[in-house]
Amino acid sequence: MPRLVLPGRAPSCLAYFCLALSCLAWSCTCSEVERRARGGAPSLATHEALPATRVLDGQVRGVAHVRGALPVRVEEIDSGGFTLRWDPVEHASGYEVHLGPEPPDADGLLRGGRLVAVLERAARYRVGPLAPNTHAFVQVRARVDDAEVPWGTVHLRLPHAEATRGGALSSAYAVAPDVLTVVLRQSGLDFSNGKLSGDTGERWQGGTWELERADGTPIAVRRAMRHTVVAGIEDLPIGYDRHGRTTVRLEHRIYLRLATPIGERDLLRIRHRGSNVTALDVLLPFSDRYLETPAIQVNQVGYNPLATRRWAYIYAWLGDGGALALDKLPPHAHLLVEPTKALEPRAPTDHVLHIRRRPGSQDDVGGPVAQIDLAAVPPAEGVRYRVRVPGVGVSFPTAVSKQASFKAYSTILRGLFHNRWCGDLRPESTEWSRPSDHCSAYFVGGRRQGFFPEDTERTSPRPLRGGHHDAGDFDIRPMHVLVGQMLLRAFELGGATKFTDGQLGIPESKNGIPDLLDEALWSVGAWEYLQKPDGSVRRGVESTRHPPGYYFAHEDRLPYFAYDSDAAHTAYVAGLFAQAAHLVGPFDGSRAERLQEAARRALDYARRQGAPDTYLAYAVGELSRATRDPQLRREFEERWRAVNVHGRGLFDHLQPAAKIYPGSFESQHPAMVDFVVAYLEGAPASPSIRQTTIGELRRWADRATKSLLESPQPHRSARPPGARADWGMETSQGRYLDGVYQLLQLGPLIEPERRRYFDALSLAADAMLGCNPASLSYVTGLGSRSPTQPLHLDSLAFQATRGLPPIPGLVVYGPVEHMPGADYYRPLVAGFYPPFEEQPRALRYIDAAHAVNTNEFSVWETQAPAALLFAALLPEGASPWPELAPGQPEHKSPLPPHTRP
Repeated sequence: MPRLVLPGRAPSCLAYFCLALSCLAWSCTCSEVERRARGGAPSLATHEALPATRVLDGQVRGVAHVRGALPVRVEEIDSGGFTLRWDPVEHASGYEVHLGPEPPDADGLLRGGRLVAVLERAARYRVGPLAPNTHAFVQVRARVDDAEVPWGTVHLRLPHAEATRGGALSSAYAVAPDVLTVVLRQSGLDFSNGKLSGDTGERWQGGTWELERADGTPIAVRRAMRHTVVAGIEDLPIGYDRHGRTTVRLEHRIYLRLATPIGERDLLRIRHRGSNVTALDVLLPFSDRYLETPAIQVNQVGYNPLATRRWAYIYAWLGDGGALALDKLPPHAHLLVEPTKALEPRAPTDHVLHIRRRPGSQDDVGGPVAQIDLAAVPPAEGVRYRVRVPGVGVSFPTAVSKQASFKAYSTILRGLFHNRWCGDLRPESTEWSRPSDHCSAYFVGGRRQGFFPEDTERTSPRPLRGGHHDAGDFDIRPMHVLVGQMLLRAFELGGATKFTDGQLGIPESKNGIPDLLDEALWSVGAWEYLQKPDGSVRRGVESTRHPPGYYFAHEDRLPYFAYDSDAAHTAYVAGLFAQAAHLVGPFDGSRAERLQEAARRALDYARRQGAPDTYLAYAVGELSRATRDPQLRREFEERWRAVNVHGRGLFDHLQPAAKIYPGSFESQHPAMVDFVVAYLEGAPASPSIRQTTIGELRRWADRATKSLLESPQPHRSARPPGARADWGMETSQGRYLDGVYQLLQLGPLIEPERRRYFDALSLAADAMLGCNPASLSYVTGLGSRSPTQPLHLDSLAFQATRGLPPIPGLVVYGPVEHMPGADYYRPLVAGFYPPFEEQPRALRYIDAAHAVNTNEFSVWETQAPAALLFAALLPEGASPWPELAPGQPEHKSPLPPHTRP
């Protein structure tokens, strides 16, 4: 027992008891000892000096030296605490260590701070064990006779803990004033006999949970509830055709219903008594200004500054405790401005944020949702906001700025860049650098779809440079025409005034062509290589099977073969060639001429072979704009009349983007809203065609806009309640916005109408970036919480071999209706409690590499629609900043810059 000396009397039992609590529970509960330590004669404890240690993962948020400038240094940070060292102060009789959940007040004292140690001669101290992923403010004070007491204050945020076999505390936060969440991560679970062996979730939920305030007052725990989810696959073998047994990582979320609210700030001692495997005893610095909670859902990158409708939401699902009731929430929330200096407090703004119950269907969430109107939050570049719910916590950081809009746009476009076929991922362009992949194929034909036979002859090898491949495959499929189509449409929404050369930091930057257009041309380039001498265009390239294992794209040893061509695909690509020719003309006349010629040859072939009128209309409409050929305009009108069944021309055969699927390109050949834009933008159009087209575009746009502005979903979403979310139908919100993009391009629109359309686009983006029931950004590398293990072979290889996070900008598929019955899904489904299909529909998502239907993506279903959406939202004048470049501090950051208080 360390020796405690109180002035004028011998140590008492009470004094020893208080010091023991100080050393073991990290919070002295004896007011007399604390009073004397703060202001009376010295009360000293002896501590051993700690051995030298190295800095571990963790982040020192700020170090400040005030009142005497006692220099405090951080020597070690890990998930459970940190070690401080300071230079001895001459004539000091000892040192006090104070811990608090918030920075100092105007008097220099930590808000909610408590004395945790009194040291005699030691100039080094280990603070812990603390809950991981929390903010901690520590003040070291020298005890001197002089009235001017030197001290130093440190602000740290501890990292998450690594998962362990029994389950390690990962974080703790509140979801309501009287519900505290304890999150534990468990690793290495094997699947056998239909279950995961060694799952400790039930043991964590059971046993005895105890909470205690800093003053020693206990908080009774009335009920422990649990939600267990799969948090990844471990032991993934990396390398071509490498295989092995994998294990599952789980995340146990234990929700503790408390007898009394926690309050605004405290130092909580959390203990769990049960088996040795599930023992826990830590201190949680609790502050509703610093402790993040996923129960508050915001756009985790930042809201669009041009939008007039912005919302945050409050929602949580407590596993076997059901959805969180909202009756304990306060009536108002506060908007906090995060300071740039780590030891300054997060100051509230003057905005009153009302918390109101959100109407709408609860089919997808299983319980109530509250909303907070953020429309009045002022746009501000470099400013970081948080929404604070008193007694609960703060949201993940957000912003309202052009920089936030650019961060989202550029990250998603660069996500496509990283998935180029034969791409150049040079170190100057990305820290996810590797050699070029593939770059050739065998032009043998013999198939129009599906895998080629294993015995296909490897003849006629030819170069192939262009196009984009999907996440878990390295093919170019017929549906990939949508990538070029959507990127070209995106460029038409702003042209060179909004989308500039050098904006995305790709190898083509500064070539005189805007970067967005360069990316579109890369997609179109694959079809140029695949065009045959007769003008027809092959339908893509495919191998004999899916890639065997997890490895870098350039390590793929599979052969790739070019499909045969057909009339429908050729007609579609003719439209792409013509559209690209029209757009690139002002920047590269020779490229425009080559594309025009390719379009003419493709169109001639498609006509001869009887291609569908819908696709031919797209081709002749685009080529008529590019060439100003009146004969082509007349042909468009003929094609319009040929498909005019119910008086709406092409719109009689329209399929919205949200319903386009692989079969659409095999037999249905529907029209899309893009097919009419070029004709209307060319020479004077037929009045009846113009009237019908504008009317139909407005009908589709109004339907899409209403689905968001008046969304029946509690979290505003374009997907109808109860509709299947599979294959990106929840995360790829831009697929629902047919008509909006085209009307914004064609104009003119009256301001209220334009404003409604733009706000709908903005709400769709918000839903993707965190304003959803999972409180998750479904785009890798964007926001505070995003997918950590997408089924993307390059990302998995980078993570395993270089310690990099997933490649940013990948839009995963997200929630699903059901999980399929394939064997590789069974270990994942077994990890959920309550069972997977008893989760609310909006939470049926698995962040794991084996979860093909939730954590894979495709460039045509999720990537390209997201690129179009965020390009439409990009404010003019938005541009990159130097720190985004490879090797710079923000190249891998998931957030926009924070440069202003």
